[in-house]
Amino acid sequence: MSSVTNEQVLNKGNDEVKSELKNSQEVEVVEILPGYTKFDDFVNAGFEALKNGIKVANSFPSGQKYDYYNCFPNFRNIVNGEIKNVLDCMQNVIGATGVRGNIRRRDIEEKFELLVEANDILLERAGICMDEASGILRNPDLELVVSQSTPVAVSGSWNNPTSCSETQQSKLASNQSPVIRLLAAKNIQRPQLKFEDKIDNSSNTLWQPRISDKPNSLKPLALFIEEDEAGEYFSHPYEFELDRFTPAKHQLDPRIPVKYKSLDDTPIIMIERKEDVQILLNDLRNHTEIAVDLEHHSYRSFLGITCLMQISTRDTDYLIDTLTLRSHLHVLNEIFTKPSILKVFHGAGSDIEWLQRDLSLYVVNMFDTHIAAKQLNLPYLSLAYLLKQHCGVDPNKHFQLADWRIRPLPEELMKYAREDTHYLLYIKDKLTNALLDQANGQSNILKAIYDRSTDICKKVYRKPVWTEDSCMGIYRKSKKIFNNKQLYALRELHKWRDMISRQEDDSIGYVLPNHMLLNMAESLPREMQGILACCNPIPPLVRQNSLWLHKIILKAREQPMIKPILEDDIRQRMTQRHQTTDLETVILYSPHDMPQGMEVRADLPCLLDPNRSAEIRPLENNVPHCVTVFDSPLQSEDEDADGSSRRCKKRTVFISPFERYKRVLPMIAAEEAKEREKQEKQESDRLKSLDKSQKETIESIERVHEHFMNVVTAVTVPVREEQPATVSSTQPAESINTNKKDYKSLSQMKGRKRKRQSNYHDDVQPTTSQIDLSTPVPFLHKKAQPNHKQDGKNVRSDTPRKQKPRSRSNFVEDVPHGENNVGPSFKAMRNNTKREKQANRNNLASRGMLPEQSFDYKNVDFSSFQGGSRTQNRGQLPFQAQNKKKNFRGNRGKGNRGKKQKWN
Repeated sequence: MSSVTNEQVLNKGNDEVKSELKNSQEVEVVEILPGYTKFDDFVNAGFEALKNGIKVANSFPSGQKYDYYNCFPNFRNIVNGEIKNVLDCMQNVIGATGVRGNIRRRDIEEKFELLVEANDILLERAGICMDEASGILRNPDLELVVSQSTPVAVSGSWNNPTSCSETQQSKLASNQSPVIRLLAAKNIQRPQLKFEDKIDNSSNTLWQPRISDKPNSLKPLALFIEEDEAGEYFSHPYEFELDRFTPAKHQLDPRIPVKYKSLDDTPIIMIERKEDVQILLNDLRNHTEIAVDLEHHSYRSFLGITCLMQISTRDTDYLIDTLTLRSHLHVLNEIFTKPSILKVFHGAGSDIEWLQRDLSLYVVNMFDTHIAAKQLNLPYLSLAYLLKQHCGVDPNKHFQLADWRIRPLPEELMKYAREDTHYLLYIKDKLTNALLDQANGQSNILKAIYDRSTDICKKVYRKPVWTEDSCMGIYRKSKKIFNNKQLYALRELHKWRDMISRQEDDSIGYVLPNHMLLNMAESLPREMQGILACCNPIPPLVRQNSLWLHKIILKAREQPMIKPILEDDIRQRMTQRHQTTDLETVILYSPHDMPQGMEVRADLPCLLDPNRSAEIRPLENNVPHCVTVFDSPLQSEDEDADGSSRRCKKRTVFISPFERYKRVLPMIAAEEAKEREKQEKQESDRLKSLDKSQKETIESIERVHEHFMNVVTAVTVPVREEQPATVSSTQPAESINTNKKDYKSLSQMKGRKRKRQSNYHDDVQPTTSQIDLSTPVPFLHKKAQPNHKQDGKNVRSDTPRKQKPRSRSNFVEDVPHGENNVGPSFKAMRNNTKREKQANRNNLASRGMLPEQSFDYKNVDFSSFQGGSRTQNRGQLPFQAQNKKKNFRGNRGKGNRGKKQKWN
């Protein structure tokens, strides 16, 4: 039994081993990568290959050795082949990452940029995979988020459903707005990171157009900088063409509106690749009218992004992905700038700027249906109203706030986008006929619409620039009164928000909304937690920069406490608060108290509508009058004692003190003007009287001057030195014939000095310019210039020239002798002086200029005269005293008059 048992055990063990081997052969080995069952083996093999490659690369010849080996064709062919293999491998890696571009045709810098971009994408994917493996990110794919809200109808008493009929209640129920749906998404990659042309949000650089080709041009492409009140900007490339554009004649004629096709019968084509753009161009060349619209996103971008373009013809709708084709859509300028193709927009004010900024597209020949609706005075100017009025379509406008960065586009967004342009050409035809009917068949109004649309096409995009007054807009709208601390915080927080928005490329609403900004500036929290408490919910960038914000607020709290009065702000607020309006205008302009988010309707019941007046029933129950805040007596002031009403008094309009002050300002200004005129008149009269007194003074001075001139002229008449015996002493001086040869000048006298001659014998009369009224000119103004030496003593002359001394005999010889003169006689000279004085006295006596003989000089007070008088000179004439003084000076130091005299 034992032996059998052992054999059975052995056989059983062999069968189990065979079965295990068979099972192991049947199990397939799972390879995570080709040739590798484990990821660690793949990593080790990769490191080994990389190490070997580095060794081989280091052993490769370089420098002069490479130049030497490159001379051999075999070496050169092998190197070129390996370069081709490496480039092919790089191109495969770049293509796997989704980066578009051929690395074989780029230079070294561009090749490096492509490799860096591919490496960043691979690292990002690796990070996402690791986050997903660790549980941080469970779903990296796009996740749609739909938020719904039911609008609450808040109506006034005039629109209360209980006061309406049953038919009206049914209409109101049918027209009630549907549930609001806002479509967004999570995990959306920022499309601006993939743009070939990087976005520049800086405020110190101008936005420059990227247009490089100008189709349909009348003038070559030229970009230059212009300047206006808002600052500098680049010129419009098609400004010359737009100035000379005139709409074609068929665009100004009435036409039969072409009915649109249904959405189901109209094909929709998505343009997502560069090759599809050429298909779009070929189709648009065959049409003369197209409808264009754009979808924009501005919440997660500072300047904004154009996400989608819709173009519709009469039979096709196109949806163009402007995120992926951003740098390739400039070729559409061939269609957009062609004057023979009409482009139809609705509200193109922003679309024109977005086309320039993102797609480098410009528009020539445009028709704006918003301007046409405004010209026709339609009750509403929105596209939704035009669609409902002319096409019977009620679009869901809640998708207007959707996130258009979502890719791929959901069906709801695609339907909403194509509705904006699918019916627009038909609406244009209807509005064109209405404008022609408004002008009684004339085309002047329609042409004005084209001109205004052309003006919109001339708009040029400009980047927003922050200034010190940028924050005052939200401050005025808030209707708050801030002190200087709060204003400083508001300005600095606003500046910080603008800077962070530009750096992070996010909107200011995402960084810090306005209401949170005002709350921080108003409360000025001391702690950092107080800053976060002002925000609900807390924006991510506010949490990251909370320390920075805390420093700004602390600096604002350190400012001195002053409550400034901003004149412009107060004036604007007071004007809005106390604005007087006409009573009729107030009655006619009564805005309905529509709740926020509720669509306005033009089919509401109105008392002025004759067709619906029967449907409106008046209230059956009379509501008693409620007691107001200001209680009034039972008998009104406007009623008589017998109850009869009088004519209502005119209601006085309340005028604030500041408004009264502004109305008084013109009167005060007028009074000040009158006062200024009065002062100017008084000043002019004073100046006139001053001028008159000055003229009288000048005339008096001239008269005195003339008198003195007459006296000087009369006194300075020359007198003959010797008078004949036949001539009487009373004969006038003019009749005396003087002999000028009897007198010699001092320079003609040699060897001797003589008494200085007076100026009585000078023939030269003094001129007016030589007279000084302040200091009278003396009669004896000529002085002899002695330049001789006498008795061996040096006499210094006034002239610089020195003369040799001359003897007494030489002096005597030079003196001329008359007929009666035997020799030089000083006694004759004294007699000559006496004769001159006597002749002068006779001359004055003949004119009556001498005082009377009986005049008593002792009774005259000479101290009252200018200069006073001296006792020893009393009884002498002024000129006699002067001559006597001259003689005293000449005789100073001499014994008697008989001795020889020296001249000074």
